[in-house]
Amino acid sequence: MPKASPPYRSALTIAISYALLSTLWILFSDTLVQQWSTDSDAAMNLQRYKGLLFVLISALYLFYVSLRFLRDLDHSRKRLGSYAIKLDNLLQRLPEGLFEVSSEGKVLLHNRHLSTLLALGEEDLHGHSIWPLLPECDATDYLRDKVSHLLSGAPTLPRPVLLPMPDQRILELTWGPLQDASQQLSGWFGVIVDISARVRQQDQLTLHASVFDNASEGHLICTEEGRILAANSACQTLLEADEPLLGQAVSPLIAASWPSFSALLREVGGVGEWQGECELEPLNHQRLPVNLRLRQIELSQISGYCYLLTFSDLRTLKQSEQRISRLTQYDPLTGLPNRQQLEQFMATYLRAETGTSCTLCYLEIDRYRQLRDNLGPQAGNQLVRIMARRLSNALSDDDLLFRYGDDDFIVLLRFVGDSEEQVIKRAEALRLCSLHPISLQGMDVHLSLSQGLSRFPQDGDSLDSLLQKAMLAQSQVRAEGGNGYYLYNLSRSHEAMTPIRLENDLRQSIGTDELYPVFQPQVDMCTGAVTGMELLARWRHPQDGPVPPLRFIPLAEESELIDQISIHLLRKAIAYWPAWQAISPAPMTLSFNLAPALLLRDAFLHFLNEEQENGRISPQWLRFEITENRFIDDSAVLARLYHLNRQGYAIIMDDFGTGYSSLGRLKDLPLQALKIDRTFVHDALQSTNDQAIIISTLSLATHLGLDVIAEGVETTEQAEWLRQQGCPKAQGYLFSAPLPADQLGSYLQQQLRLNPSCAQPE
Repeated sequence: MPKASPPYRSALTIAISYALLSTLWILFSDTLVQQWSTDSDAAMNLQRYKGLLFVLISALYLFYVSLRFLRDLDHSRKRLGSYAIKLDNLLQRLPEGLFEVSSEGKVLLHNRHLSTLLALGEEDLHGHSIWPLLPECDATDYLRDKVSHLLSGAPTLPRPVLLPMPDQRILELTWGPLQDASQQLSGWFGVIVDISARVRQQDQLTLHASVFDNASEGHLICTEEGRILAANSACQTLLEADEPLLGQAVSPLIAASWPSFSALLREVGGVGEWQGECELEPLNHQRLPVNLRLRQIELSQISGYCYLLTFSDLRTLKQSEQRISRLTQYDPLTGLPNRQQLEQFMATYLRAETGTSCTLCYLEIDRYRQLRDNLGPQAGNQLVRIMARRLSNALSDDDLLFRYGDDDFIVLLRFVGDSEEQVIKRAEALRLCSLHPISLQGMDVHLSLSQGLSRFPQDGDSLDSLLQKAMLAQSQVRAEGGNGYYLYNLSRSHEAMTPIRLENDLRQSIGTDELYPVFQPQVDMCTGAVTGMELLARWRHPQDGPVPPLRFIPLAEESELIDQISIHLLRKAIAYWPAWQAISPAPMTLSFNLAPALLLRDAFLHFLNEEQENGRISPQWLRFEITENRFIDDSAVLARLYHLNRQGYAIIMDDFGTGYSSLGRLKDLPLQALKIDRTFVHDALQSTNDQAIIISTLSLATHLGLDVIAEGVETTEQAEWLRQQGCPKAQGYLFSAPLPADQLGSYLQQQLRLNPSCAQPE
């Protein structure tokens, strides 16, 4: 017998209890009637009363049972009504749109959010056909076809349908069949969800994943413990990983720079972002220089943080820096270390507390320029190469040889002690090695050298001071006909050449016509028009004649006369400038060499500010030239340089490529132009190394948005080659020698006549 359901069991209980009550009543009531009745009339009356009492008891019993049933029924209805209200509230509050549709396609039930999702406002959709309510699209047609198949009894697998709305929203409709009590299909139901945000988020994730995986830089995401969560293709390639990096540890990859990933995090101090150069150790164990950018990414409160590591391969950049460094540190004609190498070596050597001394020897080939002009530049180059080889062979292993200029060499005699005899012996050996004739163009050419020597530390404690003293001594040799050497001696009879006498005379020349400016024009390589000029200092000594700037400018810096001299020269230039600018059809610029000592002088900056306020100086035409390795490491000078740049003055890097600063520092300087040093221009037609340096400089300037001026252009061939390489401006003796102020106006008018296309239109 099947187990009775609760309603059946309740009814059965009532029936059994009533039957039992009735049976007991019949049995016991008859017995009592027989005992209590004395005659037949009394028995009959008792039977009548017994029946009435039974009816009363039955009525009371039925009343009790009915009352309980009705009470339970009312309680159930109230509970059911409460559940219905709660269920309706729940359905109405759901963000999804819910509905029930009959087999005829009529909406039987829906919540309010369905109207909102379908952009129908607050309209009651009960009784409406569902199909006009859905957007007209292929998805709706597909759904109609699948529902009809389902209601017709055909086997159909309900699948979600995406409904594009006219307002760019995307709805997802999940649907399924409904059955009645007889398990027959009576209609279908639907649940509509707005998945627009989810689709946009998924599109963003897809886009980000595509960008992440196709980025040229290596990207790697890892946990706080240094476990890799993701790595893009560039990272896989960069690290030469055959297997996916997912799940591997970061620590072995950065072991060349940090012992562990946690050590890296400790070093960067827990900052949100960090960037720096380091070395990776890929799976092939060959260290890889990279630029590392580390960024902390905050996830949920539960997940904590992860880290994005971005690797930029620096191998090509490092190789280029090494190649350019090689090109700029060695003379391409002779293969000797150049001026830059000399400055680097001496900066280190003179700082070292070795307790030893050395002698600096400055040499020039006598009559070299005359020989080069007569025999040609190729023969001149051959003379330099031969002389470099002879000098190298004449030196000991401890001595060092540098090429300093066209025909200038520097020999550093080390470990000679304080013995003047040893110094003279070395100098004599150098003199003798140059005397053997050289066969050139079918003739014997006889050479000789003029040498000047200065000793460290007796004559100076810096390269500039030693070189200045050696040049003074060498100038005495040349004045006496060359082919000799002098060791610098302060008490030598040529007293007019001593720094003390020079300083006194230089101080007296300030404010006079002995100290005057000259101006070398700078021209446009395409049009030939004058675009500006460089102000150069000249000193005509009343007794000794012209004094080279290389001698009196360092002296002016050391004696703190540089600001007075600069103000004196600029005032003279300012007086002429309006007249020159009136001649020129286009704005011109005036470049002025800025020494570090001058920039630190408050008097000079005060002069600039005062002249600018009075309208006599303008940042629109006055520009300042700086020398690379005299500014690069002085923070105080750099701060003043930035101050000038913020005031609007353009800054030009002079002699670019001869300094020893890193190319990475160049982008940090407030530069507007570069000047290619004359040493590169001079041999550009014969030296592929010089050509490579010039081309690299032009490319670098283009990418940094800097102007370029080539110095020392002396031949039309040099100018044409520079023009072909895209060099925009140049200066040199091909265009004009440095001109005094009284000749510059005529020069500008002459250039205007030669280039009438540069004149301003009327």
